[in-house]
Amino acid sequence: MANRTDAEKRSSEQELNDKEFKGVKIDLFPENAPPQPPPTTTRVKRVSTPKKKPFILGGRFFLLNWFYLWVFGLIHRCREQSNIKKILLKLANVLTAKTNGEDLDVKWSKEKASAAAASRQPKLIKALYRLYGTKYILIGVWKLIWAACTWAGAYYFLRVSIEFLEKAMPTRTGHLYAMGLLLTSLGSSIAIHQLYGQCTALGIQIKASISVLIYRKALVLARIRGGAGEIINIISTDVARIVDAVTNFHFLWSAMVETILILALAFPTVGWAAALTSVILVLVVLPVQIYLGRLTSNIQIEQTAVTTERVHLMSEILTAIKLIKFYAWEAPFQEQVNQVRARELALFKKNLQVKAINMAVVFALPVIVAVSSLAVYNSKRSGPIDSSVVFTALSIFNTLRYPFLMLPIAVKSTSGARLALRRLDDFLTQPEVEPLKEYSVSEGGDTAIELVDGEFAWDGDNNGPALQGINLKVKRGEVIAIVGDVGSGKSSFIAALLGQIRQTGSGPKLKLYGKSSYVPQEAWLNNLTLRENIVFGKDFEEERYNTTVKVCALERDLTLLAHGDQTEIAERGTNLSGGQKQRVSLARAVYHKSDIVLMDDPLSAVDQNVGKHIFDQCIRGYLAGRTVIIVTHQLQYLHRCDKIVMLQSGKIAYQGTYQELMANEPTFNTLINTHVSSEDADGDDDGVGHDAGAEDDGEDEESELTLEEQLIANENSNQITASGPSALASTMRKRLGAGPRRHTLPPGTKVGDAPGTATIVNQNYATITPQERLRLLQRHLPHINKNSILASTLEEHGDIYGNRTAKDRKRKQKQQHRKSVSGASLRRHATRASEKDNFDYRDGEGNNFHHHQHTALPEGAIEVEEDSDSDPDDDAENPTALVGEDKSMDELGFADYVKYFRAGSGILVTLLLIALFFVAHGIRIGSDYWLRLWVPNTLNTTDQTYLGVYGAFIAAFAIAVLLRGLWFAHEATLKSKELHDRAFKSVMRAPMSFFETTSLGRILSAFSKCMFTVDDTLPDAALLFLQYFPLALGAFMLIACVVHWQNAVTVIVLLFIALLIIWYGSPADTKLKQLEALSKPPVFQHITTTLEGLFSIRAYNVQKRFDGMNMDVLDKNHESLFAMMTTKTWTAFYLDIISSFMVYSTALFLVIHRNSIHQAPSVAGLALSNALQMLVFLQWTVRQMGDVQAQISTVGQLDYYGHKIEPEAPAENPATKPDASWPQEGRIDFNHLVLSYRKNTPPVLKDVSFTINPKEKVGIVGRTGSGKSTLLVGLLRIVEASGGAILVDGVDISKIGLRDLRTKVGIIPQEPVLFVGTIRTNLDPFGQYEDNAIWRALDAVHLGDKVKEMPMKLDSPVIEHGKNFSLGQRQLICIARSLVIGSKIIVLDEATASIDMVTDRLLQETIKESFADCTVLTIAHRLNTIIESDKVLVMDGGVVAEFGEPHKLLQDPNGIFAELVSHAGEAAAKKLAMIAEDAHKDRNNGLDLVIEEVENEELSPGAVVQIEPYFFPPSVPVAAGVASSAAAAETLSTLQVPGGRPTDRPAKAETEGLAKAKAHLRQLSSTSAFDTGMISEPTSSNTEVAEGSTSPKSQSKGEAAVEKQFQRLFRDPATGGDTPDGSPELKSQTPMTTAAPFTEPTDDINIPR
Repeated sequence: MANRTDAEKRSSEQELNDKEFKGVKIDLFPENAPPQPPPTTTRVKRVSTPKKKPFILGGRFFLLNWFYLWVFGLIHRCREQSNIKKILLKLANVLTAKTNGEDLDVKWSKEKASAAAASRQPKLIKALYRLYGTKYILIGVWKLIWAACTWAGAYYFLRVSIEFLEKAMPTRTGHLYAMGLLLTSLGSSIAIHQLYGQCTALGIQIKASISVLIYRKALVLARIRGGAGEIINIISTDVARIVDAVTNFHFLWSAMVETILILALAFPTVGWAAALTSVILVLVVLPVQIYLGRLTSNIQIEQTAVTTERVHLMSEILTAIKLIKFYAWEAPFQEQVNQVRARELALFKKNLQVKAINMAVVFALPVIVAVSSLAVYNSKRSGPIDSSVVFTALSIFNTLRYPFLMLPIAVKSTSGARLALRRLDDFLTQPEVEPLKEYSVSEGGDTAIELVDGEFAWDGDNNGPALQGINLKVKRGEVIAIVGDVGSGKSSFIAALLGQIRQTGSGPKLKLYGKSSYVPQEAWLNNLTLRENIVFGKDFEEERYNTTVKVCALERDLTLLAHGDQTEIAERGTNLSGGQKQRVSLARAVYHKSDIVLMDDPLSAVDQNVGKHIFDQCIRGYLAGRTVIIVTHQLQYLHRCDKIVMLQSGKIAYQGTYQELMANEPTFNTLINTHVSSEDADGDDDGVGHDAGAEDDGEDEESELTLEEQLIANENSNQITASGPSALASTMRKRLGAGPRRHTLPPGTKVGDAPGTATIVNQNYATITPQERLRLLQRHLPHINKNSILASTLEEHGDIYGNRTAKDRKRKQKQQHRKSVSGASLRRHATRASEKDNFDYRDGEGNNFHHHQHTALPEGAIEVEEDSDSDPDDDAENPTALVGEDKSMDELGFADYVKYFRAGSGILVTLLLIALFFVAHGIRIGSDYWLRLWVPNTLNTTDQTYLGVYGAFIAAFAIAVLLRGLWFAHEATLKSKELHDRAFKSVMRAPMSFFETTSLGRILSAFSKCMFTVDDTLPDAALLFLQYFPLALGAFMLIACVVHWQNAVTVIVLLFIALLIIWYGSPADTKLKQLEALSKPPVFQHITTTLEGLFSIRAYNVQKRFDGMNMDVLDKNHESLFAMMTTKTWTAFYLDIISSFMVYSTALFLVIHRNSIHQAPSVAGLALSNALQMLVFLQWTVRQMGDVQAQISTVGQLDYYGHKIEPEAPAENPATKPDASWPQEGRIDFNHLVLSYRKNTPPVLKDVSFTINPKEKVGIVGRTGSGKSTLLVGLLRIVEASGGAILVDGVDISKIGLRDLRTKVGIIPQEPVLFVGTIRTNLDPFGQYEDNAIWRALDAVHLGDKVKEMPMKLDSPVIEHGKNFSLGQRQLICIARSLVIGSKIIVLDEATASIDMVTDRLLQETIKESFADCTVLTIAHRLNTIIESDKVLVMDGGVVAEFGEPHKLLQDPNGIFAELVSHAGEAAAKKLAMIAEDAHKDRNNGLDLVIEEVENEELSPGAVVQIEPYFFPPSVPVAAGVASSAAAAETLSTLQVPGGRPTDRPAKAETEGLAKAKAHLRQLSSTSAFDTGMISEPTSSNTEVAEGSTSPKSQSKGEAAVEKQFQRLFRDPATGGDTPDGSPELKSQTPMTTAAPFTEPTDDINIPR
């Protein structure tokens, strides 16, 4: 291939980003590689099979549907496809959710209109009847046809066939009778399966239409009572009941008809007397059956309520699982669930017992009626009993099983449907939101929002209006800030502007001119890619998208995410930090072309840097010209807003410009002056991004260079030294968007001695090989995205062999910079990776690496071009998917039966129980055979003997049926209990990584749908199968044995064909069952997601799109459901066809061999009566077997959750269990901690080491993704450390149990979680504390007064997710919860982010007071929250950047913390510095300032200071290991303490000694020393102190005393000599030995002399 130009190469390189590169091995670094020609690329086009079209479900011709001929194609499609996800199906248009949903919506609207006209409540059943009533009635005709055919065969043709054998009739007549039996059997088979098939199709239509109606109602509900769980319960339970009744209602009315028909046929068969006996028995049993049906329905209603309670509790637990693990509440919540579960199991057992009694009645009644009727019939006759009479009577009485078996089921199903319809009527008539009238921008002129005397109230809230007296007029393009304290109505104000809260006042309606977008207070993200969450259904415009990402400060995040904006967002965004979630939510609103942007506190979840960037470049920059309404607690931005609205108690307290309010509103003035404000620092670069309008060409070219190009730029330098930030580190920090970082070598270490530094000394670009450079990057910068390193290395590799010039590189880099950050530029952002983009290579040392992306390819690379017609499913699964596939469905089959048998009492007991079913039906078959002996009097005995033995058979059969049913109920309950408990315990013991990669809907589905299946439907199906299978098997054995052997051969052949049918259809049934199981959770997940983001959906006006998405997931589920049900019907239908031929074969051979069969009439009666039962029980057996097979998979799913989830560490470890009083102090040591969230992923924390001393208050700051929250995750062992250790009071927390650890660490999480219940149960979930403690906690967080105003006070209800409280109030309740519980170590993770400044300040005081004796770690974006902390920990890129006292950190202007503070603006920075200094003084009583001034004294060159020996006074214990001998200073910068060594920082003994010396001095200042005049309190902290000088001119008298007292500590008291400066020794007037105990200070000191 000819060489191409640079432009062509760049174009091909860009094309490579979207092509497949698979299976190619590349050796990047060949040994001694000779110079190579310019690279070329070979294109290979891969041709794949065109994608198959979806299989349309249904036939176009009636015969295709009658005989299910079209199902053969469906089964073939399923059998040939191994991957169930590639089974493409399509519903007929008449079955789709769109068609049925639209039709029912129209009918429901008409029903509502007619109900309103008639002043009644609308009824859903009437709308359903208008839509489907006629079709449903016509389907019932099939039931009548089935009844006619069934009793024509069971009564007429059976009787005449026996009479044919009793009398001498022509053979032709017998053949006609046999043919009659065949045709009636075929007719009944077609009729019953058309009933099932058409009811299934109609059930799909009704399910789809009602589901669409419910979803659309949810989109407009003003208030969702019961939350998402209530709607999911309606769809999963109530709709299922209605669909179940669609089929079963036909069995309700037909049961009456069939019973009357059977009794009517009994009269001509056995006579009036015998028939009257049967009528009496049936009339006695019929009410019992109806009662059992109603009892079952009542139990089911109660059972549903308990199940709903358990599922709601499970939903809460899974939603709050992180909090539960934080507090180690697994055991108490397990106990709660177990209590509800016990009640649920009791109801399930009772339900199964009722079913067992019903089964006993159903199977015993026909034989009891038969023996009673025959006894009466025999008593009325003087001659022998006719075979035709006896077996005809037995046959028609056997058919009593049909109606009596279905009657209780039909009664239960109909009752359940009636209850469901009432619940649906109630739901569909709930109040709806009143949509705001849309006004165009032109109608408003320069006005964007207009509201006069507005009053708003939440539906269902009886506490009065949430807002009142609201007057607001906003001009177009203004930025309006909404401020107020917690609960003042800020979020309600935004809801009112969105039209989500009802306007109740008499004033004019709210007017919004133009379209709006919305940023919720709690970020709402979908389980889609990050890009899809931002674009949100709009057309993708690359330029607008890139700008949006930039102004929302997401560029850096896209470089850190493994797949950039193609990263799949987990459910609820759990794989993103709080700040990232909020910025994605903001980006959605910015990308949306709206005229009005409503923001509910979007800046609380981001740090100071990012917040300033967003406000400057997004709100005041990119959104300029749009109207912005922003709720905020960030007061530093108020002066940048056009108008400020202050809310108090749901009213506007005042509004105006910043200047107006500062001048006219004293409270506002005080608020601003009390808290840190911010100035607009012109030209202040926040380090996050550039102005939206900046041109790329104007940017610093150096920032666009790769790492290696930066090295090239430094090639004139002879070495890269370790002094100061290296070019490599600096460049990498620019690549990541981080600020400068200070690096310090270990004390006394020379350049090159530190680990890894020698390799970068005396090396330049020419001497560093590509292999070395790659190893260098990997070793020194583990925090860098590996894809970025590999990409830059590959690019450089191309430079070496492609001879690309620096100019070309720069031009290419600038071109790359302009490309989309969303995946077009893989080299810079590493945003997209998939398995098809993988290749392996080796470095120079033979280490294998795996690359996930395309870059400039070396010579000989093969580019695989995908054919446009190829099936995308042929590729490997996209690894960007964060939520893993449902592995619980992977291993299904025979093993599930073994697991079910093993549960409960074990396999042996289960097999004995199954054997009892066969024994019972063996008794029944024995009774039939005894009847065959009785009719011809084979045993030559009396009728009384025959009758007595027959009665004994019947009694034994009835008892066996009852016992096996009750035993089955008991065993099924035990199995269900074990499967649930094991799965639930395993899930509660699962690590957080499991919940982050497994959707909540999937787990909830396992504990709701799967659990219901194991509890109810699986035992029900298994019970029916075990009833039918022995009966069908016995009938088969009878007809094979008692008729001619030729019939046995024919029956065996037919049985073999039946097995072939089952074999042929079984794979399709299994795959469709799995497909249906996989397609169901997305339905519920979509509903849950919708309800969580309801405000956002309405604000963006995307209801139609989400409605369409709902219909799509419904159709996807209904495709597999309808296909699965139809496949089952196909199997049952053809088995019935085979059974029909078995009946015909039996009749045929009886006709042919009537002369050779002994006692042919009785044999014919026995064989044909049982053969006719095969018509029902064979296909019912196979149908129930299919149901068992379909449902047994739920056992495998539950077993997966019970056994296949890797648990976290044990709750307790007896061998290392700490004392009950641990931790007594609260000291925390992080020793070289390394932590990764998952195996084989880069560490998030890298070699983190620092110490937090007892009772210290430590603030943790850092940019998003710096590892702040990960520290807390590691401390609580939510994720186990990969290396290093964390010690709490000297105890390695990795060695102790999780419960022992987590119960001793109190955490207040970033996202507040409340449980459904009351305020009391949320503060004290397990009733462990008195009310006084609860009230104290509420008062401490300033919620006490508000709760006392509530009518029910502590028992005031809390709805799902605490939605009846504002986000700030929820956070306060969570803080109160920690106050109630109490812990020695407290962790606050952005706990006050959603709280206003005033409340925040009050809370900080509360935290100081309440947690004074605790070690407190606080993660915060508000610097004023942590500026008074004892120390501040600055995290950056997973490492500790800075750690120290805030005041001291601010002394370094180049420090990261100082940089963060400076970004707040000049005024804010000064105020923060003052607060830090004041806090410093408060902590040290001003004395450390004197020491600090001495430390900072400039030394003259060459000065040598002699340090005299010293001893501590008696009250100051000498630290262990500190000798009393003198020591001389060895360095100019170190105070040498006896026993120490010259280091940059004192040794531990030195630190302890000097720290105790200072502490002793502080003791004197805090006790009697100041009172007695010994030491005067310093009056100024800024006065310079000359060494050894006590002159009043240089320092105050008090300062001199302090200095003298400090120097006095450094002398030998025994000598009684003067102090080193010659001043007389001060005599203490207060014995030092009586001074109060002191706490050893934590800061090390280093005093230059």
